Amino acid sequence: MADRAFEISIEGTPVDPELYDDLLEVVVEDNGALADIFNIRLAISPLQSGEWKYVYDDKFFLFNRVLIKAWFDNGVSEVLIEGYITTVNTHFDAEEGKSYLEIQGMDPTVLMNLQEKAKAWPDKKDSEIAKTILNEYGFDPVVEDTTTIHNEKDFTVMQKGTDMQFLRNLAQRNGFECYVETDSKGMATGYFRRPVLNETPQKELSIRFGKESNLVYLKSHVDSLKPLAVGAVQIDIKAKETKSELAKSPGLEKMGKNALPDLIKTRLLSLLPASDVPISNIRLTNQQPVSILKSSAQAVLDEGSWFVSVQGEIDSVAYQSILKAKRTVIVKGAGKVFSGKYYVTKVSHIFTKEKKYVQRFEARRNALDPDGREKFGDYQWSSLSSQVA
Repeated sequence: MADRAFEISIEGTPVDPELYDDLLEVVVEDNGALADIFNIRLAISPLQSGEWKYVYDDKFFLFNRVLIKAWFDNGVSEVLIEGYITTVNTHFDAEEGKSYLEIQGMDPTVLMNLQEKAKAWPDKKDSEIAKTILNEYGFDPVVEDTTTIHNEKDFTVMQKGTDMQFLRNLAQRNGFECYVETDSKGMATGYFRRPVLNETPQKELSIRFGKESNLVYLKSHVDSLKPLAVGAVQIDIKAKETKSELAKSPGLEKMGKNALPDLIKTRLLSLLPASDVPISNIRLTNQQPVSILKSSAQAVLDEGSWFVSVQGEIDSVAYQSILKAKRTVIVKGAGKVFSGKYYVTKVSHIFTKEKKYVQRFEARRNALDPDGREKFGDYQWSSLSSQVA
């Protein structure tokens, strides 16, 4: 495997070694908010038979199963994606060497997006609904309990759309994520839960950190235009009264010392004519239980608490591992304010014809400054640039 950083298998069988000679680019996108996708671009050329190489090859039939792994010099291999071919594009060019075939696909959630349904789910929790649907597709469900049972006499959950659209809507109103991942043994697990922020972080990312450096660049963005409190309001038609719930504090673990309210609340109170902090209100039109008002407000506030984001590129040779979305990672060398724990939301794995492996990522956090729990090593959060000759 030393001559390339990845391996492709289709329908359980590794592709012929000669196919790698014609590969122009392979991209795998690991996304926390959307389905994971892959794109394989192959150079094609005309054959004596009048056909084109790889075009109409049965390996690339629609809904064939594709597995892509990354390999490293240390012998470690990691599954990047296992999914299904959904699109095949062909570009025929008059100039020699510019024709190509593109094979695109999605993770197993594509199977959950093929049929729209109209269905009632009486007397069920959102988590029970999620577990039932994930089981129907053969996914091992990891589901966090949502506690509220939607009693049929008061409120019935209605599905209108595909199973995946429906689950993502349920996840959003609970502040959850919903996705499917396949492990190295081919086992697919379906997740319906809050972001997990307290697990052991992935291998550290370091910028200008001497021999530990593994980032090509890192960009940061801080956004103050986020809600500090969220209210959910609804008119109860039967009782002829307004029901409301207010979420004042984010429910997610703080990933640093200073959350947004810690930084701007006092300043805003001195600038605004009102006596309280800005509140973002959401209005629910369908009749919902009070518990749903509360969870909906909390979900919006939790999403708004992510006010710090970063983008970066990893030197994969130095990193000797893959970075995964939906997990945490420690960033070092970005100074006291921006060093610390982040939640990874997106990673693009790019393999080029020149046998280069690039990882570009996006991550976010809901606080600035380390809080003392991070383990940065001997030099804490600071860059080594001033300590190395």
